[in-house]
Amino acid sequence: EPATQMSSVYGTKIVIHNKTNQYNGPIGAYIDALLEKHKEKVVTIGKDSVVLDLDGEDAIVGVSTDEKTSWLPISQVSRHPANGGLVEVITRTGRSTTATLTHSFLKRTPVGIAPVLGSDLKVGDRVPVATEIPEVANLLQSMTHEGNTFTLDRLFGWICGIYIADGSLNGRIVRISKMDPKVEEMCK
Repeated sequence: EPATQMSSVYGTKIVIHNKTNQYNGPIGAYIDALLEKHKEKVVTIGKDSVVLDLDGEDAIVGVSTDEKTSWLPISQVSRHPANGGLVEVITRTGRSTTATLTHSFLKRTPVGIAPVLGSDLKVGDRVPVATEIPEVANLLQSMTHEGNTFTLDRLFGWICGIYIADGSLNGRIVRISKMDPKVEEMCK
């Protein structure tokens, strides 16, 4: 949710989390897959416009009125043509999103974050941008394999990444071929 609450263009990148997996890609592909999977629950609301109520198991990062981010359940998705024009918002840091002029964006006001129509946004308005995605609730913290328990933390993830990029396995011997002092120090 870089700056919009509602209607974004098909290619807008999103991150969705649920109990079994995580989706990272365009919003349009995510919605198309949901509509296909739950055809019997899709409601037509007008020409080329459909809506699907969700069970709240899928979550997206949202922002509260006091600018705190958290994973929030998605209650509904829709697919429809743009109702009027589109507006592209580009932040000072270069992030961008495109959505319809007739749907709500979020912006900072003197009393906190509040929705505003895309048509009412002005250059200089401050829109919330997630600088960090909060940790997923009930995240798997460790795993046990052949009697060894591994803590699934940042270091373990880094080692797995180095192995995928520059590693090999020969029997029970793991080799990392990267010749870099930082890698050597981290692997000690």
